[in-house]
Amino acid sequence: MRRVATLVSFGAITAFYCLNPLAALAQVQFESKQLGGKSDEDQFRSQQAEFNRLQDGSLKYDAAMHKDLVVIATRYYALRVTWLNIQSDYKPAPTKTLMDNVRYDFQVILIDRIAPDPKSADPGKNELARIAIGNELTQRFKEIFAWPFEQNRLSHVNGAMLLPEMARLKTNDVGKYLSDLVKEPKTNDVVRFFAIKALGEFFPAREFVNLDEGKKPLEEQKLRDIDRVDLLIKLIERDWNVKNADAAEMEAIRYVRREAIKSLARSSVPAIEVARGKVNGAAVYTLMRVLADDGLNPTATMPEKIEAAIGVCQLKPREISAYDPELGLYLIAKFLHEFGSAYQKDWTESRVAKRFSIPWKFHAARIKAALATQVTHLNNINSNRKTTAQKLQTESTAMFNDIGFYNSVAGQLDRVGKLASDLRPATTTVFKNIPPLALKMN
Repeated sequence: MRRVATLVSFGAITAFYCLNPLAALAQVQFESKQLGGKSDEDQFRSQQAEFNRLQDGSLKYDAAMHKDLVVIATRYYALRVTWLNIQSDYKPAPTKTLMDNVRYDFQVILIDRIAPDPKSADPGKNELARIAIGNELTQRFKEIFAWPFEQNRLSHVNGAMLLPEMARLKTNDVGKYLSDLVKEPKTNDVVRFFAIKALGEFFPAREFVNLDEGKKPLEEQKLRDIDRVDLLIKLIERDWNVKNADAAEMEAIRYVRREAIKSLARSSVPAIEVARGKVNGAAVYTLMRVLADDGLNPTATMPEKIEAAIGVCQLKPREISAYDPELGLYLIAKFLHEFGSAYQKDWTESRVAKRFSIPWKFHAARIKAALATQVTHLNNINSNRKTTAQKLQTESTAMFNDIGFYNSVAGQLDRVGKLASDLRPATTTVFKNIPPLALKMN
Protein backbone atom coordinates (compact mmCIF):
# COMPACT_ATOMS: atom_id res chain seq x y z
CA MET A 1 0.00 0.00 0.00
CA ARG A 2 3.01 2.33 0.14
CA ARG A 3 2.52 3.24 -3.52
CA VAL A 4 -1.13 4.16 -2.90
CA ALA A 5 -0.11 6.25 0.09
CA THR A 6 2.26 8.30 -2.05
CA LEU A 7 -0.60 9.01 -4.46
CA VAL A 8 -2.66 10.37 -1.60
CA SER A 9 0.33 12.43 -0.58
CA PHE A 10 0.52 13.73 -4.17
CA GLY A 11 -3.12 14.80 -4.12
CA ALA A 12 -2.87 16.38 -0.72
CA ILE A 13 0.36 18.23 -1.43
CA THR A 14 -0.78 19.55 -4.80
CA ALA A 15 -4.03 20.87 -3.41
CA PHE A 16 -2.64 22.02 -0.08
CA TYR A 17 0.33 24.00 -1.29
CA CYS A 18 -1.12 25.32 -4.54
CA LEU A 19 -4.44 26.38 -3.05
CA ASN A 20 -3.36 27.32 0.48
CA PRO A 21 -0.93 30.26 0.31
CA LEU A 22 -0.61 30.48 4.10
CA ALA A 23 0.74 26.95 4.12
CA ALA A 24 3.16 28.02 1.41
CA LEU A 25 4.49 30.77 3.65
CA ALA A 26 5.23 28.25 6.36
CA GLN A 27 6.76 25.75 3.96
CA VAL A 28 9.34 28.26 2.64
CA GLN A 29 11.06 28.06 6.03
CA PHE A 30 11.95 24.45 5.24
CA GLU A 31 13.11 24.99 1.66
CA SER A 32 16.78 24.11 1.44
CA LYS A 33 17.69 24.89 -2.16
CA GLN A 34 17.35 27.85 -4.51
CA LEU A 35 18.63 27.62 -8.05
CA GLY A 36 19.87 30.94 -9.38
CA GLY A 37 18.85 34.39 -8.25
CA LYS A 38 18.75 38.09 -9.06
CA SER A 39 21.98 37.96 -11.08
CA ASP A 40 20.31 35.49 -13.48
CA GLU A 41 17.46 37.90 -14.00
CA ASP A 42 19.82 40.82 -14.62
CA GLN A 43 21.83 38.80 -17.11
CA PHE A 44 18.71 37.73 -18.98
CA ARG A 45 17.22 41.23 -19.08
CA SER A 46 20.39 42.55 -20.69
CA GLN A 47 20.00 40.06 -23.56
CA GLN A 48 16.24 39.68 -23.72
CA ALA A 49 15.84 41.65 -26.94
CA GLU A 50 18.13 39.23 -28.79
CA PHE A 51 16.32 36.24 -27.30
CA ASN A 52 13.00 37.67 -28.47
CA ARG A 53 14.38 37.74 -32.01
CA LEU A 54 15.24 34.05 -31.72
CA GLN A 55 11.68 33.35 -30.64
CA ASP A 56 10.01 35.16 -33.52
CA GLY A 57 12.46 33.78 -36.09
CA SER A 58 13.89 37.12 -37.16
CA LEU A 59 17.26 35.89 -35.86
CA LYS A 60 18.36 32.47 -37.10
CA TYR A 61 19.51 30.20 -34.31
CA ASP A 62 23.20 29.26 -34.41
CA ALA A 63 24.38 26.90 -31.66
CA ALA A 64 27.88 28.36 -31.55
CA MET A 65 26.51 31.87 -31.07
CA HIS A 66 23.28 31.38 -29.15
CA LYS A 67 23.56 28.30 -26.90
CA ASP A 68 24.65 30.39 -23.90
CA LEU A 69 21.79 32.83 -24.49
CA VAL A 70 19.26 30.00 -24.46
CA VAL A 71 20.77 28.67 -21.23
CA ILE A 72 20.44 32.11 -19.64
CA ALA A 73 16.84 32.48 -20.79
CA THR A 74 15.73 29.04 -19.62
CA ARG A 75 17.37 29.57 -16.24
CA TYR A 76 15.31 32.73 -15.83
CA TYR A 77 11.99 31.30 -17.01
CA ALA A 78 12.19 27.92 -15.25
CA LEU A 79 14.34 28.22 -12.13
CA ARG A 80 12.36 31.08 -10.60
CA VAL A 81 9.96 28.48 -9.18
CA THR A 82 12.75 27.75 -6.66
CA TRP A 83 13.34 31.35 -5.58
CA LEU A 84 12.43 31.85 -1.94
CA ASN A 85 11.18 35.42 -2.33
CA ILE A 86 8.75 34.23 -5.01
CA GLN A 87 7.58 31.21 -3.01
CA SER A 88 6.93 33.32 0.08
CA ASP A 89 4.91 36.01 -1.71
CA TYR A 90 1.34 35.88 -0.50
CA LYS A 91 -1.53 38.11 -1.59
CA PRO A 92 -5.20 37.22 -1.16
CA ALA A 93 -7.09 36.40 -4.35
CA PRO A 94 -7.74 37.80 -6.86
CA THR A 95 -4.46 39.74 -6.52
CA LYS A 96 -1.68 38.01 -8.45
CA THR A 97 1.34 36.65 -6.62
CA LEU A 98 4.93 36.53 -7.89
CA MET A 99 4.45 32.81 -8.61
CA ASP A 100 1.41 33.66 -10.75
CA ASN A 101 3.69 35.97 -12.72
CA VAL A 102 6.27 33.19 -13.14
CA ARG A 103 3.62 30.89 -14.60
CA TYR A 104 2.33 33.65 -16.89
CA ASP A 105 5.82 34.46 -18.16
CA PHE A 106 6.57 30.79 -18.82
CA GLN A 107 3.31 30.14 -20.65
CA VAL A 108 2.75 33.40 -22.54
CA ILE A 109 6.11 35.11 -22.90
CA LEU A 110 8.23 31.99 -23.43
CA ILE A 111 6.09 29.12 -24.80
CA ASP A 112 3.28 30.93 -26.65
CA ARG A 113 5.78 32.90 -28.70
CA ILE A 114 7.62 29.88 -30.03
CA ALA A 115 5.30 26.86 -29.80
CA PRO A 116 4.22 25.48 -33.20
CA ASP A 117 0.69 26.04 -34.42
CA PRO A 118 -1.20 22.83 -33.51
CA LYS A 119 -3.37 23.25 -36.63
CA SER A 120 -0.41 23.39 -39.00
CA ALA A 121 2.29 20.93 -40.01
CA ASP A 122 4.65 23.84 -40.70
CA PRO A 123 7.36 23.84 -37.97
CA GLY A 124 7.89 27.58 -38.44
CA LYS A 125 11.01 29.60 -39.10
CA ASN A 126 12.14 29.41 -35.47
CA GLU A 127 12.29 25.58 -35.39
CA LEU A 128 15.99 25.38 -34.50
CA ALA A 129 15.55 27.84 -31.64
CA ARG A 130 12.49 25.91 -30.41
CA ILE A 131 14.45 22.65 -30.38
CA ALA A 132 17.32 24.30 -28.49
CA ILE A 133 14.95 25.86 -25.94
CA GLY A 134 13.19 22.52 -25.41
CA ASN A 135 16.51 20.75 -24.86
CA GLU A 136 17.69 23.33 -22.32
CA LEU A 137 14.37 23.43 -20.49
CA THR A 138 14.59 19.69 -19.87
CA GLN A 139 17.99 20.31 -18.27
CA ARG A 140 16.53 23.00 -16.02
CA PHE A 141 13.72 20.74 -14.83
CA LYS A 142 16.21 17.97 -14.16
CA GLU A 143 18.01 20.43 -11.88
CA ILE A 144 14.78 21.32 -10.07
CA PHE A 145 13.61 17.74 -9.55
CA ALA A 146 17.09 16.50 -8.55
CA TRP A 147 16.66 17.96 -5.05
CA PRO A 148 14.84 15.84 -2.42
CA PHE A 149 11.09 16.36 -2.66
CA GLU A 150 10.36 16.61 1.05
CA GLN A 151 12.73 19.55 1.53
CA ASN A 152 11.75 21.25 -1.75
CA ARG A 153 8.05 20.58 -2.13
CA LEU A 154 7.08 24.02 -3.43
CA SER A 155 9.79 23.94 -6.07
CA HIS A 156 8.68 20.50 -7.25
CA VAL A 157 4.95 21.28 -7.31
CA ASN A 158 5.30 24.63 -9.07
CA GLY A 159 7.91 23.25 -11.47
CA ALA A 160 5.69 20.26 -12.30
CA MET A 161 2.81 22.58 -13.14
CA LEU A 162 4.93 24.03 -15.97
CA LEU A 163 5.50 20.66 -17.68
CA PRO A 164 2.28 20.70 -19.78
CA GLU A 165 3.27 24.14 -21.06
CA MET A 166 6.77 22.96 -21.97
CA ALA A 167 5.19 20.01 -23.81
CA ARG A 168 3.63 22.43 -26.31
CA LEU A 169 7.10 22.87 -27.81
CA LYS A 170 6.56 19.33 -29.18
CA THR A 171 10.27 18.57 -29.58
CA ASN A 172 11.67 15.05 -29.39
CA ASP A 173 13.86 15.96 -26.40
CA VAL A 174 10.88 17.22 -24.44
CA GLY A 175 8.76 14.20 -25.35
CA LYS A 176 11.46 11.75 -24.30
CA TYR A 177 12.05 13.60 -21.04
CA LEU A 178 8.36 13.53 -20.12
CA SER A 179 8.11 9.82 -20.95
CA ASP A 180 11.19 9.15 -18.83
CA LEU A 181 9.63 11.05 -15.90
CA VAL A 182 6.54 8.84 -16.09
CA LYS A 183 8.55 5.62 -16.40
CA GLU A 184 11.13 6.37 -13.69
CA PRO A 185 10.08 4.67 -10.42
CA LYS A 186 11.80 7.37 -8.34
CA THR A 187 9.79 10.22 -9.88
CA ASN A 188 7.58 11.85 -7.27
CA ASP A 189 3.87 11.35 -7.96
CA VAL A 190 3.21 15.09 -8.17
CA VAL A 191 5.74 15.37 -10.99
CA ARG A 192 4.53 12.15 -12.59
CA PHE A 193 0.94 13.41 -12.67
CA PHE A 194 1.83 16.59 -14.55
CA ALA A 195 4.13 14.64 -16.88
CA ILE A 196 1.17 12.35 -17.70
CA LYS A 197 -0.94 15.41 -18.36
CA ALA A 198 1.83 16.87 -20.52
CA LEU A 199 2.06 13.76 -22.73
CA GLY A 200 -1.37 14.58 -24.11
CA GLU A 201 0.16 17.62 -25.82
CA PHE A 202 2.05 15.32 -28.20
CA PHE A 203 -1.17 13.98 -29.70
CA PRO A 204 -2.88 13.52 -32.09
CA ALA A 205 -0.71 10.65 -33.20
CA ARG A 206 -0.42 9.42 -36.76
CA GLU A 207 -1.79 6.10 -37.98
CA PHE A 208 1.05 4.27 -39.74
CA VAL A 209 0.06 2.25 -42.82
CA ASN A 210 1.85 0.03 -45.34
CA LEU A 211 2.54 2.92 -47.71
CA ASP A 212 4.62 4.59 -44.97
CA GLU A 213 7.11 1.73 -44.65
CA GLY A 214 10.68 2.62 -45.53
CA LYS A 215 10.21 6.33 -44.88
CA LYS A 216 12.63 7.03 -42.04
CA PRO A 217 10.94 10.11 -40.50
CA LEU A 218 7.59 8.32 -40.40
CA GLU A 219 9.16 5.15 -39.02
CA GLU A 220 10.78 7.18 -36.23
CA GLN A 221 7.53 9.01 -35.46
CA LYS A 222 5.72 5.66 -35.33
CA LEU A 223 8.09 4.38 -32.64
CA ARG A 224 7.73 7.54 -30.57
CA ASP A 225 3.93 7.44 -30.81
CA ILE A 226 3.79 3.76 -29.89
CA ASP A 227 5.99 4.42 -26.86
CA ARG A 228 3.73 7.23 -25.59
CA VAL A 229 0.50 5.32 -26.22
CA ASP A 230 1.80 2.13 -24.59
CA LEU A 231 3.06 4.11 -21.61
CA LEU A 232 -0.41 5.54 -20.98
CA ILE A 233 -2.06 2.16 -21.58
CA LYS A 234 0.09 0.57 -18.88
CA LEU A 235 -0.85 3.29 -16.42
CA ILE A 236 -4.56 2.92 -17.12
CA GLU A 237 -4.68 -0.88 -17.14
CA ARG A 238 -2.33 -1.55 -14.24
CA ASP A 239 -3.69 -3.35 -11.18
CA TRP A 240 -3.48 -0.79 -8.39
CA ASN A 241 -3.89 -3.43 -5.64
CA VAL A 242 -6.57 -1.48 -3.79
CA LYS A 243 -7.84 -4.26 -1.52
CA ASN A 244 -7.15 -2.26 1.64
CA ALA A 245 -7.37 1.25 0.18
CA ASP A 246 -9.58 3.81 1.88
CA ALA A 247 -11.80 6.34 0.10
CA ALA A 248 -9.08 9.00 -0.11
CA GLU A 249 -6.60 6.55 -1.62
CA MET A 250 -9.15 5.37 -4.19
CA GLU A 251 -9.89 8.93 -5.19
CA ALA A 252 -6.18 9.69 -5.63
CA ILE A 253 -5.69 6.63 -7.84
CA ARG A 254 -8.67 7.48 -10.02
CA TYR A 255 -7.54 11.10 -10.24
CA VAL A 256 -4.21 10.05 -11.75
CA ARG A 257 -5.80 7.37 -13.96
CA ARG A 258 -8.40 9.81 -15.30
CA GLU A 259 -5.63 12.16 -16.41
CA ALA A 260 -3.93 9.26 -18.21
CA ILE A 261 -7.25 8.46 -19.94
CA LYS A 262 -7.64 12.11 -20.98
CA SER A 263 -4.15 12.11 -22.48
CA LEU A 264 -4.69 8.79 -24.27
CA ALA A 265 -8.03 10.05 -25.61
CA ARG A 266 -6.16 12.79 -27.43
CA SER A 267 -4.24 10.23 -29.53
CA SER A 268 -7.16 10.41 -32.01
CA VAL A 269 -6.20 7.21 -33.85
CA PRO A 270 -7.52 3.70 -33.12
CA ALA A 271 -3.97 2.31 -33.15
CA ILE A 272 -0.59 3.50 -34.33
CA GLU A 273 -0.01 0.45 -36.54
CA VAL A 274 -1.96 -2.62 -37.65
CA ALA A 275 0.31 -4.93 -39.63
CA ARG A 276 1.05 -8.63 -40.07
CA GLY A 277 -1.73 -9.70 -37.72
CA LYS A 278 -0.56 -7.48 -34.87
CA VAL A 279 -1.81 -4.19 -33.43
CA ASN A 280 0.70 -1.71 -31.98
CA GLY A 281 -0.21 1.28 -29.85
CA ALA A 282 -3.88 0.25 -29.63
CA ALA A 283 -5.40 3.20 -27.79
CA VAL A 284 -8.89 2.13 -28.81
CA TYR A 285 -8.63 -1.18 -26.93
CA THR A 286 -7.93 0.57 -23.63
CA LEU A 287 -10.57 3.26 -24.14
CA MET A 288 -13.09 0.48 -24.80
CA ARG A 289 -12.02 -1.37 -21.66
CA VAL A 290 -12.65 1.76 -19.62
CA LEU A 291 -16.14 2.09 -21.12
CA ALA A 292 -16.89 -1.59 -20.48
CA ASP A 293 -15.14 -1.46 -17.08
CA ASP A 294 -13.36 -4.59 -18.18
CA GLY A 295 -10.60 -5.70 -15.84
CA LEU A 296 -9.88 -2.31 -14.28
CA ASN A 297 -8.88 -2.32 -10.61
CA PRO A 298 -10.33 -0.16 -9.14
CA THR A 299 -13.44 -0.04 -11.32
CA ALA A 300 -13.89 2.94 -13.61
CA THR A 301 -15.92 5.92 -12.42
CA MET A 302 -18.30 8.03 -14.48
CA PRO A 303 -15.74 10.87 -14.93
CA GLU A 304 -13.23 8.32 -16.30
CA LYS A 305 -15.81 6.83 -18.65
CA ILE A 306 -16.72 10.30 -19.91
CA GLU A 307 -13.11 10.87 -20.99
CA ALA A 308 -12.92 7.43 -22.62
CA ALA A 309 -16.19 7.96 -24.49
CA ILE A 310 -15.02 11.30 -25.83
CA GLY A 311 -11.78 9.62 -26.89
CA VAL A 312 -13.60 6.89 -28.85
CA CYS A 313 -15.81 9.52 -30.53
CA GLN A 314 -12.77 11.52 -31.57
CA LEU A 315 -10.98 8.62 -33.28
CA LYS A 316 -10.01 9.65 -36.78
CA PRO A 317 -9.16 6.56 -38.81
CA ARG A 318 -7.51 6.94 -42.19
CA GLU A 319 -9.37 6.08 -45.37
CA ILE A 320 -7.47 2.81 -45.71
CA SER A 321 -7.58 1.98 -41.98
CA ALA A 322 -8.32 -1.58 -40.83
CA TYR A 323 -10.42 -0.17 -37.97
CA ASP A 324 -14.10 -1.11 -37.79
CA PRO A 325 -16.06 1.39 -35.61
CA GLU A 326 -18.97 -1.02 -34.91
CA LEU A 327 -17.95 -2.08 -31.40
CA GLY A 328 -17.02 1.46 -30.46
CA LEU A 329 -20.42 2.74 -31.55
CA TYR A 330 -22.15 0.10 -29.44
CA LEU A 331 -20.08 0.97 -26.37
CA ILE A 332 -20.84 4.66 -26.87
CA ALA A 333 -24.59 3.88 -27.08
CA LYS A 334 -24.33 1.78 -23.91
CA PHE A 335 -22.41 4.58 -22.21
CA LEU A 336 -25.03 7.18 -23.19
CA HIS A 337 -27.69 5.15 -21.39
CA GLU A 338 -25.41 4.79 -18.37
CA PHE A 339 -24.65 8.52 -18.41
CA GLY A 340 -28.34 9.44 -18.63
CA SER A 341 -29.28 6.98 -15.87
CA ALA A 342 -26.57 8.31 -13.55
CA TYR A 343 -27.70 11.87 -14.25
CA GLN A 344 -31.34 10.96 -13.54
CA LYS A 345 -30.39 9.38 -10.21
CA ASP A 346 -28.33 12.43 -9.28
CA TRP A 347 -31.12 14.73 -10.45
CA THR A 348 -33.58 12.99 -8.13
CA GLU A 349 -31.22 13.13 -5.18
CA SER A 350 -30.38 16.78 -5.89
CA ARG A 351 -33.98 17.70 -5.06
CA VAL A 352 -32.95 17.07 -1.45
CA ALA A 353 -29.20 17.69 -1.50
CA LYS A 354 -29.56 20.91 -3.55
CA ARG A 355 -26.43 20.06 -5.50
CA PHE A 356 -25.15 17.69 -8.20
CA SER A 357 -22.25 15.31 -7.68
CA ILE A 358 -20.53 16.27 -10.97
CA PRO A 359 -21.04 19.07 -13.55
CA TRP A 360 -23.46 17.13 -15.78
CA LYS A 361 -24.34 20.07 -18.02
CA PHE A 362 -20.69 20.71 -18.83
CA HIS A 363 -19.95 17.07 -19.61
CA ALA A 364 -23.17 16.69 -21.62
CA ALA A 365 -22.06 19.53 -23.87
CA ARG A 366 -18.63 17.89 -24.31
CA ILE A 367 -20.13 14.50 -25.21
CA LYS A 368 -22.64 16.09 -27.58
CA ALA A 369 -19.79 17.85 -29.41
CA ALA A 370 -17.77 14.61 -29.50
CA LEU A 371 -20.70 12.75 -31.10
CA ALA A 372 -20.84 15.41 -33.82
CA THR A 373 -17.09 14.99 -34.37
CA GLN A 374 -17.56 11.24 -34.71
CA VAL A 375 -20.17 11.76 -37.45
CA THR A 376 -17.82 14.10 -39.32
CA HIS A 377 -14.88 11.70 -39.14
CA LEU A 378 -16.89 8.72 -40.38
CA ASN A 379 -18.43 10.82 -43.14
CA ASN A 380 -14.96 11.91 -44.25
CA ILE A 381 -13.80 8.33 -44.79
CA ASN A 382 -17.19 7.24 -46.14
CA SER A 383 -17.50 4.54 -43.49
CA ASN A 384 -20.47 2.18 -43.69
CA ARG A 385 -20.96 2.91 -39.97
CA LYS A 386 -21.69 6.61 -40.49
CA THR A 387 -25.47 6.04 -40.41
CA THR A 388 -25.14 4.48 -36.95
CA ALA A 389 -23.08 7.42 -35.75
CA GLN A 390 -25.75 9.82 -37.02
CA LYS A 391 -28.43 7.81 -35.20
CA LEU A 392 -26.46 8.02 -31.94
CA GLN A 393 -26.25 11.78 -32.33
CA THR A 394 -29.94 12.16 -33.17
CA GLU A 395 -31.33 9.84 -30.49
CA SER A 396 -29.32 11.45 -27.69
CA THR A 397 -30.07 15.08 -28.57
CA ALA A 398 -33.26 15.35 -26.51
CA MET A 399 -31.52 13.86 -23.47
CA PHE A 400 -28.63 16.32 -23.71
CA ASN A 401 -31.03 19.23 -24.18
CA ASP A 402 -32.89 18.24 -21.00
CA ILE A 403 -29.64 17.96 -19.08
CA GLY A 404 -28.71 21.41 -20.36
CA PHE A 405 -31.79 22.81 -18.62
CA TYR A 406 -31.34 20.58 -15.52
CA ASN A 407 -34.56 18.74 -16.35
CA SER A 408 -35.43 15.11 -15.74
CA VAL A 409 -34.40 12.72 -18.53
CA ALA A 410 -36.56 9.82 -17.37
CA GLY A 411 -38.58 10.00 -20.58
CA GLN A 412 -35.45 9.71 -22.73
CA LEU A 413 -33.79 6.69 -21.15
CA ASP A 414 -35.88 3.96 -22.79
CA ARG A 415 -35.11 5.30 -26.26
CA VAL A 416 -31.37 5.48 -25.60
CA GLY A 417 -31.36 2.09 -23.91
CA LYS A 418 -33.17 0.46 -26.85
CA LEU A 419 -30.64 1.96 -29.24
CA ALA A 420 -27.81 0.36 -27.29
CA SER A 421 -29.58 -2.98 -27.33
CA ASP A 422 -30.17 -2.78 -31.08
CA LEU A 423 -26.51 -1.98 -31.75
CA ARG A 424 -25.02 -4.86 -29.80
CA PRO A 425 -22.55 -6.52 -32.23
CA ALA A 426 -22.28 -10.24 -32.80
CA THR A 427 -18.51 -10.19 -32.15
CA THR A 428 -15.98 -7.84 -30.61
CA THR A 429 -13.93 -7.43 -33.77
CA VAL A 430 -12.20 -4.04 -33.83
CA PHE A 431 -9.68 -4.43 -36.66
CA LYS A 432 -10.23 -6.39 -39.85
CA ASN A 433 -8.33 -9.69 -39.99
CA ILE A 434 -7.42 -9.39 -36.29
CA PRO A 435 -8.97 -11.78 -33.71
CA PRO A 436 -11.88 -10.31 -31.71
CA LEU A 437 -11.04 -8.33 -28.60
CA ALA A 438 -11.44 -10.25 -25.34
CA LEU A 439 -13.82 -7.68 -23.87
CA LYS A 440 -16.36 -8.18 -21.12
CA MET A 441 -19.78 -7.58 -22.66
CA ASN A 442 -22.69 -7.03 -20.26
